[in-house]
Amino acid sequence: MCPSGWHIPTNYEFQLLGQAVEQNSNAFKKVGVGSATGVGTNTSGFSGTLRGSQYSLTHWHNRGALSYFWSSTEGYGGYADCAKNMIYKVEDNYLGIGALHTKINGKSIRCIKD
Repeated sequence: MCPSGWHIPTNYEFQLLGQAVEQNSNAFKKVGVGSATGVGTNTSGFSGTLRGSQYSLTHWHNRGALSYFWSSTEGYGGYADCAKNMIYKVEDNYLGIGALHTKINGKSIRCIKD
């Protein structure tokens, strides 16, 4: 899925990234993305936007409200670890990491250099 020399981060790598920005999701958001206490500062250089997630073949949920990013960490019973650390809710700076979602759901990915 990622080009040669790049990979999808593990859940642990997302945890380290969260620690580096003191669990503040505003650091991942593109400058100006969000509202209230959830406005992006992009201090991490991630330049994230609010893409939501796909739960059916035709519909994206929460577009403009939050974002999810898959990690490469496998869960149990056919689940993959969804790195919720990119839940940039529009209105706050919440950062959640490690929730399990089924692989049939559509989430964003972010490749990082090896």
